[in-house]
Amino acid sequence: MKKTLLLLPLFFLCCKTKPFVKVDVNAEKLMAECSKKSEGVSLNSNIGGERFEFEECLAYDFDSKLVTAYRKGDTLVVNIPRPGAGVPRSLYKLTMDVDAYPRYGFITIGENTFTIVAAKN
Repeated sequence: MKKTLLLLPLFFLCCKTKPFVKVDVNAEKLMAECSKKSEGVSLNSNIGGERFEFEECLAYDFDSKLVTAYRKGDTLVVNIPRPGAGVPRSLYKLTMDVDAYPRYGFITIGENTFTIVAAKN
């Protein structure tokens, strides 16, 4: 009994996970013009996190390492650098892998906010 009382607090201290946000972005250039941009966003969720796939019109020389993410309450905010005026643009397919704790209820990508709802079987 004494061993259990000693080990139980140690177990809870070791298992406490601190909040985090990790976003990995893979960018694939589709074409040099943005006229055929799809407005849809696909989401695939599993135990390792969520994967979002969508198209964006970005700077011709877009670097996915410049994408940042942070938590604001129950919302995950993802900032994707936008090209300035006069900058050549290209259409990209972005694949964004998100791993975050605690779970978030909304995600904002650029100017669009999406509700994340767990599927029921």
